[in-house]
Amino acid sequence: MGTPFDDFRLLAQPALEAKFLAEGKLKAQQVANRKLLRRVMTKAGFQQLAIEWWHFDALPQEQAKKHPIFE
Repeated sequence: MGTPFDDFRLLAQPALEAKFLAEGKLKAQQVANRKLLRRVMTKAGFQQLAIEWWHFDALPQEQAKKHPIFE
């Protein structure tokens, strides 16, 4: 994936993948893996946070706030 989970550097941003791929900071397989994850998760109804390849939400924030957190 090119970065660990919960990595907040620019390298984790999907919008910058082509730039980092061209610079050699991401590998083609890492970008392909990210695209696969995005495709599978969005097909299942999840929404990706635009600045983190690893962050998906099941509901928009305003809807999620209506539900209690279960521990």
